[in-house]
Amino acid sequence: MRLFLDINVILDVLADRKPWVGKSAAVLSLLDHADVDGLVAAHSITTLFYLVSKHLGRKQALRSSSTSWTTSA
Repeated sequence: MRLFLDINVILDVLADRKPWVGKSAAVLSLLDHADVDGLVAAHSITTLFYLVSKHLGRKQALRSSSTSWTTSA
């Protein structure tokens, strides 16, 4: 199964935005299953960095962006 992730789901978890963080984390946890692939629009990566920088500061945004992002063919 493939899940196309809305940028807000990822942002909720990265920025610990309440009250949505719990449900968004549950959606992201679906990606732990081998048969589930998560997809985002290409522009989402830079947009996420910009928004996290605005919300949490550049230092935290750099920490958040150091997580592993993988692609599958």
